[in-house]
Amino acid sequence: MGPHFEIPPACLTLFTTICILISIIVYDRYFVPLVKKYTKNPRGITLLQRMVVGIAIHVVIMIIASVAERQRLSVANDHGKTEKGEIVPLSIFVLLLQFFLMGTAHNFLEVAKLDFFYDQAPEGMKSLETAYFTTSLGVAFFLSSFILSIVANVTKRYGHKGWIHYVFLMVLCFLNFVFFFEIVN
Repeated sequence: MGPHFEIPPACLTLFTTICILISIIVYDRYFVPLVKKYTKNPRGITLLQRMVVGIAIHVVIMIIASVAERQRLSVANDHGKTEKGEIVPLSIFVLLLQFFLMGTAHNFLEVAKLDFFYDQAPEGMKSLETAYFTTSLGVAFFLSSFILSIVANVTKRYGHKGWIHYVFLMVLCFLNFVFFFEIVN
């Protein structure tokens, strides 16, 4: 952003949070009233349709991440910045679209999942359901770290530097979308 201003990488999640806040307002104030005229559903679209949209946005995020990573690697190679810890002369704004879309996807997918579970739970189990929901998120984060570690180790064995291919993540997101879409329909 300039010679005297740096954005720490950990601050990028702030953009996701801002987008979540903005997209929830846009969804509730504009999208739902517009769509409910056509669908006659008080929520605009069903919770399962909302989840499908969220998963589809995740696929788009992985496509964008793959393109951004290819660009980063190209810039790194062009400037000879191929060693670990070297700073690649690339603007952080290359990543912003991914983080904004992540907030939108979170609004569609995670909020819909929580609403869905809360609606379907019996009255006496609503708080337990919320605990299961948050526990499933934690387990998913550990499972994804495990899968990505395996992929990184396998790619190291075959002469690569062990970085995660975003195409692999894109394929996983796409398969998730296909399987979920098949279950919903």
